Amino acid sequence: MVHLADMLPWKLLAAQFQFSSPPEAPASSLYFSFKPNQKIDIKTFAASFEQIISQHAYRTRQKYPKAYTAPELDHTLLDERIVRKISLTVYRWRCNSYQCESGWDRLVPDNWMLFTRTKTSCPRQDYVKYTITPCPHQSDAHVRFSYGDFDFDCRCPLPARETKTHAFIREPPLVSSDEDKDFSKVNNAALFNLQIIKTLLLYGEMDTLLRISAYPAVQYKSWIQIWGNDCETELFGAESDYRDTAIYQRTVYECTESSVSDVLVEIQKEERARAGRSGLDPRIYEDEFPYGNDPLQAMLNCQRKKPNDLPTASEVAEISAILHQLSLPEELIRPILDYAYGGFERRLPIAHDPFHPENKDELAKYLDQCWELMISCTIFTEAVGKPINWKFEVMTCLKETFTGVTGKRI
Repeated sequence: MVHLADMLPWKLLAAQFQFSSPPEAPASSLYFSFKPNQKIDIKTFAASFEQIISQHAYRTRQKYPKAYTAPELDHTLLDERIVRKISLTVYRWRCNSYQCESGWDRLVPDNWMLFTRTKTSCPRQDYVKYTITPCPHQSDAHVRFSYGDFDFDCRCPLPARETKTHAFIREPPLVSSDEDKDFSKVNNAALFNLQIIKTLLLYGEMDTLLRISAYPAVQYKSWIQIWGNDCETELFGAESDYRDTAIYQRTVYECTESSVSDVLVEIQKEERARAGRSGLDPRIYEDEFPYGNDPLQAMLNCQRKKPNDLPTASEVAEISAILHQLSLPEELIRPILDYAYGGFERRLPIAHDPFHPENKDELAKYLDQCWELMISCTIFTEAVGKPINWKFEVMTCLKETFTGVTGKRI
């Protein structure tokens, strides 16, 4: 979004905040200043954001055919190129699946809690294996699932059945008459496909997504109805460390720690601050951690690898090259690297300081990726008949994220 600096009124938004620390505020962070025209100015920014993203989405949509022919039910929508492109991501979010007995991978290992703290291996390796090769198993390629029982006949990350058109037109979400915990068990087939949709969005596979949305029976609008910010360093002041603020610490935690297996969370784990942690201070799980009152390092107090253990991409490539020289197969190299580094690598030259001048290029790339993802989501949701109300989303995000120093909300 760096390239939008002259298009969006960032300065107007920035002017709505003030940096405050104890004892004037409960924690070091950004707070609404509650200037006389604050609500009007924030609405102006939100409206401008909606207008700019709509313009960009419109121009991007023009690159694709105006209309698509709905594919046959047994047509392979995800070809070899796409499967090879997304399989590693699918493998990772399946390995991190917490769905257990109510989800698609029915394995609950004895060392499950150890895995969540150490990330030393994939506990679901009996159900999913690392490979980017398209699934050769066709025994259940034509089996169609709706509600209830859902499983796989192979260990491929993306089974052949899930690349077919019929996997993308499963029935709309069914709300169980029992407890909410049964929701995923009843809808697990559609939930798996929804993860695939998110993965395609993250990889910008718009042609495939638009082809999917052309099918009359597609039900993604129903899912949207059910589940219906990066700041300039100058905001924090020259003598303040933004990493010790409540807004930054809470954002890092929420974007890198989750009890839900979700492709978006997995990508955030890879792309954001690269905290590389689990088993945090227990106060975090109880929502009692004093964000903005303790330094960032206190929050990164891990029970497994320390943040500095994360290697850079070049270091991982060097180790990978050594393993290849030993003539090890790719199917073995990846688990070795995952065992050693938890499947993550550090993009930032200067660790744990995204706004550091030497991290400028990587931060710009990440912001561009975020913007492209929002464009893809805008195009797809419009195609399925449930466009995103970006003005509402921006206003809601600001209302839920920030308060005044007294806790007052806009």
